[in-house]
Amino acid sequence: MIEFVLAFAFIIISIFFAGIFRKFIARMHNRVGPPIIQPFYDLIKLFSKKTTKYKNPIFHAVPYASIITSIVIIILISSAFVGTDSLFDFDYNFLVLGYLFILVDTFYIFGAVASRSPFAIQSSMRELLLMLGYELSFMMVLSIFFAKTGIVSLADFDVEFAFVQAPVASILLVLIGFVIVRITPFDVVNAETELSAGFFAEYYGKDLALLEIAEFIKDLAFGLMAGLLLFGKVFALPAALGFVFFYALMQATSPRYCTFRTAKIFLIIAILAFIDLFLLV
Repeated sequence: MIEFVLAFAFIIISIFFAGIFRKFIARMHNRVGPPIIQPFYDLIKLFSKKTTKYKNPIFHAVPYASIITSIVIIILISSAFVGTDSLFDFDYNFLVLGYLFILVDTFYIFGAVASRSPFAIQSSMRELLLMLGYELSFMMVLSIFFAKTGIVSLADFDVEFAFVQAPVASILLVLIGFVIVRITPFDVVNAETELSAGFFAEYYGKDLALLEIAEFIKDLAFGLMAGLLLFGKVFALPAALGFVFFYALMQATSPRYCTFRTAKIFLIIAILAFIDLFLLV
């Protein structure tokens, strides 16, 4: 049961991290920016708004499916900190974790297509193109870390500074994070200047609030997972905060790549990850 309490704490922290991310980008742009607790205000306001029901039930089912999947992700991450006493400690649960990250994005595609918005549909087409590269890369990089250490579950992973043992896999993991967290130069799916709100273009009110919470949780979960794999359990949360600053810096200073260039880069990353799966570097 400890992992559920820890997961709830991580959900609250994820919203704070979103505020820190916004604040840091604002300071990089020489602006004051919103307060760190601004995401809480935004969510409260969204939950207070009324929503009109579409005829397509998939459109309204996606926010609930996304938030549930994100909560399961953060519970699995929490199980890594609880240890072998966790209810979610089972062999190869890191592969399940990888598939859940991909599943959240798959739900977004369903919602985008169901909305019939040209902006959302274009965003989903870009996501499908990127999935050819980053899905395979993500699963292979996760496998490299656990194969390198001979560990088969998150709860047993207690290796500090594993990035020294697997530097190539560590670099690839950070690059994959650019797509998962939607950071330039690889944020072509959420290109606001082109696609408005991307996947979420037609969502508002409670549905949008649930989707935003799901995104906050997923972003923190990736940071915690990357911190766990690269630096160990003790440094996972500080490392997650470090990733917030690093990705915010990239978001504020990097130009966006075009869609096909981004897809080509991640196909190359997928090939490198496949080679590294045999070399374990």
